[in-house]
Amino acid sequence: LPQLIDIAFGTDGSTVRTGPAAVGIAPSDVWNLYSRDIPGGGYRNDGALAPLKLSDGTPSSAGLLVGNAAGAWANGNLDPMFGIFLYPLTPNPNVTVTVTNLADGLYDVYAYGHGGPPNEENTVFNLMSAGNDYGDKATATDGSWTQIAWVEGAQYVLYSNVLVQADQPLVLTAKPGMTSYACLNGLQLIHRSAESLVLNPVGGFFTNHVLVQIFGSLGRDVRYTIDGTEPLATSAKYTGPLEFKAATVLQARVFTDGVATSAVYKAEYLRVYALNDGISAAWRQQYFGPGYLTDPRVAAEADPDNDGANNLQEFGNGTNPLDPLSGFAVQVRLIPSITWNSVSNVVYRVLRKDRLDAPDWIEVQQIRAFGNRTTYSDEGVADVPRYYLIKAIAP
Repeated sequence: LPQLIDIAFGTDGSTVRTGPAAVGIAPSDVWNLYSRDIPGGGYRNDGALAPLKLSDGTPSSAGLLVGNAAGAWANGNLDPMFGIFLYPLTPNPNVTVTVTNLADGLYDVYAYGHGGPPNEENTVFNLMSAGNDYGDKATATDGSWTQIAWVEGAQYVLYSNVLVQADQPLVLTAKPGMTSYACLNGLQLIHRSAESLVLNPVGGFFTNHVLVQIFGSLGRDVRYTIDGTEPLATSAKYTGPLEFKAATVLQARVFTDGVATSAVYKAEYLRVYALNDGISAAWRQQYFGPGYLTDPRVAAEADPDNDGANNLQEFGNGTNPLDPLSGFAVQVRLIPSITWNSVSNVVYRVLRKDRLDAPDWIEVQQIRAFGNRTTYSDEGVADVPRYYLIKAIAP
């Protein structure tokens, strides 16, 4: 059976609940009571409770820390756990619950929070564990919280398959819903079977590379594949973090004595090649389509048409990255070149006018001929007409 920890939040005078709430194992399930009362009188803003008992009454390794919850009030519900709620008596409207020293693995977390009446005294919960943010979830404001049957989203919110690592706490934050303060009634933590797995991260986009870990196997034989097939007992064995540098679909499964003893857990990791690298998103979408973000052809250094120019160069030159014949837009520099009949070993003067009606010729070069044809290229000018006169210098 899975292990269950039940926690009610109230006062020294609160009735201790037994049995299942939204989840449970047996009618005799034991509940831990966290009281905001200080022995001898007064209220505590912050407090602790350890060790927490499992639902069968045996102590666990886990402990509880509660922050900013000195207030207590009743909402009229007759359930011993749900009828009393804690709330802040400070300007800070949030209550924090930190559970420490939980065993490694996957948990379902049930968080109960509602004041009232009125119906607007609901609570928004946020859950953090093992570096993962499981998001905000809120209880009801439509009156459904008053019903006897437990309904997710009415009296409580549920976080499923929450990864817990022994050296990191689970942190639940209760925040105000429609009113100005949070209400905290109860908490249940159910540790699922050893055959459950979590792929962390759970999939999504990455840049350059991603490290993926598989948690929850608790020493079991975990086999995985990255070729699209389901894992077999002969597939690769998971022994540590996996590094992916390209789009990958990871599938993992627990095996016991060669027999599959869990479902197949699957996650898809998509590499993002389109970064803030000087190439516009519109240009990439124009040539590579709406799926350009994860298309390896769109990388700045890629050359998908094999024309010798990468995408960054194609973008800068306004050419088509998929057409090797689109070419570069280049500038051609025209340099005058003059050729004349010559006599070997005679020196010739090269004279130039920028305009034909200019009064004087300007000598730009003297050249000794080494054959009967001589050529001179005037490197100092380009792209505009020039006029030349060749004169031999008398020996």
